[in-house]
Amino acid sequence: AMFVDDDNKPYLYYAGRSTDGIYVVPLDPDAPYKFTAEPTHLFGYNPDHVWERYGDRNEYIADSWIEGPWVIKRDGTYYLQYSAPGTQWLTYATGVYTSRSPLGPFKYAPKNPILRQTTGLVTGPGHGSVVQGPDGNWWQFYTIVLANPPGGRRIGMDPVGFDEDGNMFVRGPSD
Repeated sequence: AMFVDDDNKPYLYYAGRSTDGIYVVPLDPDAPYKFTAEPTHLFGYNPDHVWERYGDRNEYIADSWIEGPWVIKRDGTYYLQYSAPGTQWLTYATGVYTSRSPLGPFKYAPKNPILRQTTGLVTGPGHGSVVQGPDGNWWQFYTIVLANPPGGRRIGMDPVGFDEDGNMFVRGPSD
């Protein structure tokens, strides 16, 4: 995902493979296909974050797939969303890290995952984006996993909030 900061400096956030995690690289504002520095590794899979583990019960400790970075800035804080453990699992969910700089360091948010549902019609809410609507409200868009057909995907949308400490949360998923 590309993120353009308030000073018009662009950044590219991308996932490595499997457990590698998320990277960032600043881009040239006049030629946004050019890196202006070496990529920085921000974070990788952490098996202590149980929800990131592979499996429909997060039972596979050694494996995960960390992906889907998306960044917003609100009140001087950068919120970097990501998804794990993989789209094939009902446990696919969305987490967030925060920083005071687009290049990090990023800190694991205390209320992760911020979007997770493993039963019901809407399962596996992940790989999404947050946008601010014209009325100033924030919205989370994400994919969901359908049980029938197996692996089928749809788009979900729910409101986003921030508590008094600036922690992001999603009011959903809604069925």
